[in-house]
Amino acid sequence: MHVALLGGFSLTVNEQPQTTINQPQQQSLLAYLMLQTYIPQLRRQIAFLFWPDSSESRAYANLRRALHKLRNDCPAVNHFLVSTATTLAWQRPAEFALDVATYEALLQQATATTERVHRCRLLRQAVAMYCGELLPGCYDDWLLAERERLNQQQLHLLHQLTDLLAAEGDFAAAIHYATELRSSDPFSEQSYRLLMTLHEASGDRAAALRIYHDCVAMLQRELDVEPGPETQAIYQRLRDRRAPVRTVEPVPVRTVEPVP
Repeated sequence: MHVALLGGFSLTVNEQPQTTINQPQQQSLLAYLMLQTYIPQLRRQIAFLFWPDSSESRAYANLRRALHKLRNDCPAVNHFLVSTATTLAWQRPAEFALDVATYEALLQQATATTERVHRCRLLRQAVAMYCGELLPGCYDDWLLAERERLNQQQLHLLHQLTDLLAAEGDFAAAIHYATELRSSDPFSEQSYRLLMTLHEASGDRAAALRIYHDCVAMLQRELDVEPGPETQAIYQRLRDRRAPVRTVEPVPVRTVEPVP
């Protein structure tokens, strides 16, 4: 079984797409169980997490019906879901693959390695794995928090990768990922500054100035404010070239907690 949760839900069994699990709540429940791999979850906790406004008996009944439908719609679920009278747990044997787990494993490997080229390759693979937000069609409270955590993790990853590539002098690749960062965080003035300094370091002053004017337009349109002092300072440097050229803006350090 292969399951993708990033950018949308897809499930394949023996390389055959399964389209029967097509309701947002079904997908959210299955995702919750998969992301809590090997950790038994109390049925009571799950019932109230997904049906918080129901009575205890109704919440339990809703959970039983949801599980019955999952098993009927995709019988392969029975191979991975361990059920007791009080708990549910998802197993992850070799024949099961989850894109979120693969993504986070790549990040862990990248963090563990001290070899720059290998780390850069792992980060590129992780960026490619992140096809979009976690289950964008679902809005359960637990999922919103996990979606935001993964989004912030991806932004930090793009910062890291851009910084690594710029340090190696590969400004074309650094600009590519910095542009992706700006697309992922379009209202962040910092992402515009990063692109400005990268274009400046690559010798393309005109492109850096274009990025500045894009930033001015975005801030005016979306927030009705002017660029901050740091952005203005880079712009003035580009205009008069009296200040020394920097390579890239320092990357802020963020700590991302693993999936519980």
